[in-house]
Amino acid sequence: MAAGVLVVVAAVVSWTAFSGEPTTPSGPVLGADQRTADPCSLIRDAALETFGNPNPVSDDSGFNQCNVIVKKRGKEANVLALIDKTPGEQSPVQAQDKGRYRLVTEPAGEGSCRRRLLLPDRYEVQIEVTRANAIDADACTMADVAVRSADAVITRGPIPERRPDNPTLRPDSFSGTDACRAKDSPSFPDRAGIDRANPEVGFGRWKCTWTGTANGIVYQLRFTRAKPLNKSGATKLTIDGRYAVIGYPGDAPGDDTCEVEVHNLTYVDAYGYPKDEVLEANVIGQGLPSDERCRIATQLATSFFPPR
Repeated sequence: MAAGVLVVVAAVVSWTAFSGEPTTPSGPVLGADQRTADPCSLIRDAALETFGNPNPVSDDSGFNQCNVIVKKRGKEANVLALIDKTPGEQSPVQAQDKGRYRLVTEPAGEGSCRRRLLLPDRYEVQIEVTRANAIDADACTMADVAVRSADAVITRGPIPERRPDNPTLRPDSFSGTDACRAKDSPSFPDRAGIDRANPEVGFGRWKCTWTGTANGIVYQLRFTRAKPLNKSGATKLTIDGRYAVIGYPGDAPGDDTCEVEVHNLTYVDAYGYPKDEVLEANVIGQGLPSDERCRIATQLATSFFPPR
């Protein structure tokens, strides 16, 4: 009888070990240094060819995002993967438990659709499709294809690190820097209602936002990538000995915003074009004259750099 029990136990152990059933990793979805997580790994293998010709773009904007531009008959749709912090105050959402994350399905817009993969410790992956109607595709179908790719990556273990040739791994990149350090600078533009010591800190500390309690004025510093600043027709200036511009003609974020961009480094992107890594300083406030907004934005950008 005992021998029979042993045979059954051995068979069960053998089936568990070799049946090929997937096991869920127990470690974190984001690695020890969250900033090394590669957002492109989440959608690199997404089966988007059925919608058009997919073109990965790893450096369209912030360090924590990756895009795939899907082209078809001269038109383009955009698939975005973004790793971000979940806002501290938000309405409760219905989410499907997927084991390593919870999936939030948002209603479709016109040519757009978004999915949120809520991770532990108040982080999330956002998958967003825009302009799908330009290529005659269903935005949510595209988003779900991208989610399946992200699911496979997250289920295997931590999100992979960035590839060695990624410009953010250069020692002179802003990627290892804290955008919020400006709050400790004597140049920081103090203003009534702005609590310089308590900003809203973005993922990787690559974005820092101060919102005025009295007048709704917003300061924001973030690191991003852009077309070469010296090719723009914007107003030029020098900050910390670096080339800088105030806004782009025809590309202003809004009538209530002044944007100052400061050059950090230039590199060649995956398609052979030059790109700049920049510090972007925004000041938003309808109650301010435009020249005052830009004066404050220039001061905010200056406060990021240590005094010489």
